[in-house]
Amino acid sequence: MKKFGLPALLILLLLSPSAFGHPLDMGLLEIKRTNSGFTSKLELNQQAAAALLDKKNQKLTILEAQGAAAKLFAATWGKSPTPAGCQWAEKSSDLTGENIILMAAASCPEELAPTHWNFAWIASPALLPTFQLVVHFRDGAQEGLRTLSRATPSTEWTVSSSEGFGDFVLAGMQHIGATPSAWYSDGEFHLAEGIDHVLFVVALLLAAPMGWPLIKALTGFTLGHSITLALVSLGHISVSGAIVEPVIALSIALISLLTLLGKKVGHWWPLTAFFGLVHGMGFGSALLEKHLQGQAMITALIGFNVGVELGQLTVVLFCLPFYVLCARTLAAKALTVNVGSAGITAAGFYWFVVRLLAIVR
Repeated sequence: MKKFGLPALLILLLLSPSAFGHPLDMGLLEIKRTNSGFTSKLELNQQAAAALLDKKNQKLTILEAQGAAAKLFAATWGKSPTPAGCQWAEKSSDLTGENIILMAAASCPEELAPTHWNFAWIASPALLPTFQLVVHFRDGAQEGLRTLSRATPSTEWTVSSSEGFGDFVLAGMQHIGATPSAWYSDGEFHLAEGIDHVLFVVALLLAAPMGWPLIKALTGFTLGHSITLALVSLGHISVSGAIVEPVIALSIALISLLTLLGKKVGHWWPLTAFFGLVHGMGFGSALLEKHLQGQAMITALIGFNVGVELGQLTVVLFCLPFYVLCARTLAAKALTVNVGSAGITAAGFYWFVVRLLAIVR
């Protein structure tokens, strides 16, 4: 039965509903201090906004989005702002592209300098367990950044606090699904946001012969995604996620299909480099959501890229023992490679179709 461990896992991934897409499961909140208090701008993708508005799996019209300010405000900030002691002056909402934006302003007493912020709504059961909120603080020339989740919905912030290099390394590892919290949180197992990137690395492990061919294939992938990660993050290129996400799914399917056809993908490092260019655009969108500039973006870019590379290495080191165990004989190896590649091919083509249909809708 051991030889069927990897294929069984792939079948489980294919059948799991949360694996059918790869949305950027993240919201962006900008908080800016003013002379009288602060302003906030909350940006959510339609999936998250619709869930909070009890319209799960529905797309909102512009009129619905514009009329949803009160309900969306109640589902997030609530009737009183965080921190207590401030009063909301105005609020409005709008639909921009695929995102809903909730804008609000609050007035605070002159002696109040808010430093503790609690966003309990992140733990709402309406949101996916993997949902994260990137909070971008601005106070004059000072800026701070925090990434919050269901496990850590609150934060302390002063003008001197910000995320450092190590935080972005961890963010890169989490984005590719290479940390325990990417798979398990709040006592529940869930598929990592970067499951398609994980499967691409597993597909290369199955496709390329061990040793130098595998190293070349992974190096090509690394080189490709490092280039576009930098170009997208620094604003030199911009490609819609509606285009990138289906192509990412297609790349997974094609690599595994080539393996099923008996091709030696390990010798095709230019192909893996090309697919790396596509995956890098997906990685870059995660950093764009943080709206960093200057040295902060450079630090984030380097740290995030290091995290992605460490994440890939972690995936390989984690999967390698199972692969060796399932392929102790030539017959068992052939079965493992073929069944595993078939599962990944099916998953890739399925996600490709689902993401194309999402564009049409």
